[in-house]
Amino acid sequence: MPSPFPGMDPYLELLGFSGDFSAQFRCVFSEKLNELLPDRFVSRMNGWDDWVTFNNVHQEVKERWIEIREIKSDRVVTVIELLSRDYKTGEYFSGYIGRRGVWLSQPLYLIEIDLFLAGQHHFLRRSEPYAVYSINIYPPLCWGEAKKITWSIRDPLPRLRVPLGSDESVTIDLGEVFAIGYERARYARSIDYARSIDLPLSDEDKRWVHERALTAAKHIA
Repeated sequence: MPSPFPGMDPYLELLGFSGDFSAQFRCVFSEKLNELLPDRFVSRMNGWDDWVTFNNVHQEVKERWIEIREIKSDRVVTVIELLSRDYKTGEYFSGYIGRRGVWLSQPLYLIEIDLFLAGQHHFLRRSEPYAVYSINIYPPLCWGEAKKITWSIRDPLPRLRVPLGSDESVTIDLGEVFAIGYERARYARSIDYARSIDLPLSDEDKRWVHERALTAAKHIA
């Protein structure tokens, strides 16, 4: 079953789904990239395991991201980071900022994708009165302003041009990536759309989300 929302499903921000959705989205994104990339490039998952103290609990964090590599040289040309809710709070946020600084100092493109309205990320949200979905695209060795893409909760996910260097790029449909991951994970039948959620939205958008969620709950029932 498809999502009841035209773009991102805000109910995936419920804590029981946010981590799983992030993993699903990364996997589908990497798969689609490998269908689109020129033969000399490949998309790979990379990451590491770390330990942080969060809410006074020492716990393991599995941090993952996507790298586009030039096959012959194994050089990383583009890093794609999906910012989970965890990355935007407490020790998780501090760890991400450190990793982000390493990438920005290297000759590669960095793409940050933020599909969660909760939490704070001051690099992505500095002027919007209410939270929006965001993408930042940083060129190699760039510490200044990134190219910024934003859209509202009512909008479909955009098509994203992924740079590869030397004026090359591929364009990936984030809406298609989302739809594949959403249906694979059977979220429509797993999420309780009768439940209320608290997100930093305008009153009008909150009513819109509530109405669509109630319609979905009745349909699934």
